[in-house]
Amino acid sequence: MDHDTIAPTTVTARPAVHPVADEPVDGQTCDRPDRTSVLADTVVPSPLGPLLIAATERGVVRVAFATEGVDPVIEELVARLTPDTIESVPPVDPAAAGRPGPDTAVRRRDRGAPGLAVGLPDPWLADRDAPHASALRTLDETALELREYFSGDRRAFAVAVDDVLSHGFALEVRRELRRIPYGETASYAAIAARTGRPRAVRAVGSGCSGNPVPIIVPCHRVVRSDGSLGGYRGGMPAKALLQRLERETLAGRPPVGAPRAARATTGATGHRPTPADAPAPAQPSATGDRG
Repeated sequence: MDHDTIAPTTVTARPAVHPVADEPVDGQTCDRPDRTSVLADTVVPSPLGPLLIAATERGVVRVAFATEGVDPVIEELVARLTPDTIESVPPVDPAAAGRPGPDTAVRRRDRGAPGLAVGLPDPWLADRDAPHASALRTLDETALELREYFSGDRRAFAVAVDDVLSHGFALEVRRELRRIPYGETASYAAIAARTGRPRAVRAVGSGCSGNPVPIIVPCHRVVRSDGSLGGYRGGMPAKALLQRLERETLAGRPPVGAPRAARATTGATGHRPTPADAPAPAQPSATGDRG
């Protein structure tokens, strides 16, 4: 998919399949994720290029970079979570609390329905059950908090995260990632030691590379023991930018991503990021420590 034409997906529900589980450590096994009632998704602009965000009734479940594509990510989520309803919301404007315009169609697909229904949100949350309202509200909150983060106005995310895609040791790793302070870094070895498994450095790298909610769960703050960046799902330039943004914010200087983020939020539904906005594909390292 062309990075500068990323758009909401229109995938339909597919038969359930067993997910690819996180690699077990020390004999741990990974259970199949719980069923999900609603899977809602949208696309938001950012200094890293357009970001896909997906939410369930429990919280934000996925943040994906343009290099990953919309359709492949949604198809994987549908297969793993088997939602009853898939709802794709047109690209939101974070400056307007994530609401689309009143004449903007919302795509919906209910399990068992003959096709994809298209209707108008009139009003946005009217006549929706609790799971729908929760998932759509999470999209709003995530879009707004990401905008605040890139502008330097937010240092900790408050939006609820649905950890349904994380299991076993990978879940332990991702919980440790959330404890790394804003603007600081920790090595893969240090994270392994914090989990009580100092020799599980490669497994920590796998836990970082498979992190389904990057930026919000800050795997970009994990580096190699020699201080070099290591890998990153969104590409090395993206990882470097996120670290630099946090350092600049702490130093009281305008964050590196703020000017481009401000431009991107103007007319978000019609914004077409240039190819330069998209980060380079991630390059796996020899040690497997993609973060």
